[in-house]
Amino acid sequence: MRPFPGPGAKMRVSSEGGYWPRWRRDGKELFYVSNDRILMSVPIDSTAAFKPGIPQALFRTPIQKSLGLGLVDPLEVSPDGQRFLFIPGNEQEISEPLRIVVNWQALLKPQ
Repeated sequence: MRPFPGPGAKMRVSSEGGYWPRWRRDGKELFYVSNDRILMSVPIDSTAAFKPGIPQALFRTPIQKSLGLGLVDPLEVSPDGQRFLFIPGNEQEISEPLRIVVNWQALLKPQ
């Protein structure tokens, strides 16, 4: 991590890296997916000086690293940090087919 807007030094949050970082809305917690697909949580102390805590493993996710190469990130976190939305990594984990609706605005018009 690093302060935005700068200046400021980078701070290491994880020892092995991770993907798709997401903040809890109040800025007191950072979530990311580790290299072995575990959802991690890092408490953030921003009272005096911005300081990340020790990462805690929450649970294994269905995300595959290759999914992040697309246009949509496979992870979203609710504002309170209590719910998570994942895009699974392979077809065996998807229960319904993906449906794309073209010209969806026309469906909103009164009939």
